[in-house]
Amino acid sequence: MAGEITIRLDASRYQIPTESDIRRGKSYILQREAMAQALEAQVDIILGDLAEAVVTLCYQYGVDPRTFTLTESYNPELMKKVQALMEQAEDEILSLIDDYATRCTKDRDRMGLLALWIATLGSRNRNLAQVTHDHMYKFIRDLEAAIAALRYARTELARAVTVVRTYLHQIYNIPEVRMAFTRSTVFSAIYIRSRGINPGGVGLSNNGSTNLTNMARLTLQMAWMMSQMMDFREAGAVGYYQLRGSDYKCEVCDEAEGFHLGIPDSTEWPHANCRCYRIPVFVNGETGAPIFSE
Repeated sequence: MAGEITIRLDASRYQIPTESDIRRGKSYILQREAMAQALEAQVDIILGDLAEAVVTLCYQYGVDPRTFTLTESYNPELMKKVQALMEQAEDEILSLIDDYATRCTKDRDRMGLLALWIATLGSRNRNLAQVTHDHMYKFIRDLEAAIAALRYARTELARAVTVVRTYLHQIYNIPEVRMAFTRSTVFSAIYIRSRGINPGGVGLSNNGSTNLTNMARLTLQMAWMMSQMMDFREAGAVGYYQLRGSDYKCEVCDEAEGFHLGIPDSTEWPHANCRCYRIPVFVNGETGAPIFSE
């Protein structure tokens, strides 16, 4: 055993995982988390560049802060350019998700299967591309609020770009936006009028940028766990042992700790940022170990 870790299994039926098995299980989660952080950083770069481009465009068009909305009805030509920027950013984000989420394996066939499966992920009967578009549209409306407020405060372009990049995930904490809330009826920008509240956004952040990075992280985590379960199944494991990988309080993780007979077809996992790790369990007399990503 490794340190104070105790594996409780019927040793007459199952092989007790070794220290090496435990180290490999921990290593896989650490690799997954490092990859998720790298993916988030890349998505943030895309969103920051998009924000700068949209702010710059709106300033070039001299938008009126009171009547301004990022909609076709306000200025068709401006919105067409913004939509082109949105589509490019969405394509880049989806490409990054595919890239980082399939780095859990070097097998080309496995990568292809994971990529096809990833494309189906989403929520509320919408696939990943559709959910990405929904979050991107929310982010654009967040920028609408920031631009209206900054223009109203007569903020120079250079500072406006710096402010939006700095508050990329906290648009509604921008001082000029907070000030605009006190005169919300003056504006047409939807999220100034609602004072930053997203009606119907249950379970989501008020910032579209955060929803995009969370979506990217969760998709990667699901793909890595799916791939690991495929490794276990192909190696002939009859189940897995789950152990806590962190000491934060979580009843769900506590309940999931221990032996699980069978290998699930889906990515059953307690929650999005779970650090618990899994170790394959084999019956006595059988050999072979799954291939963990190095």
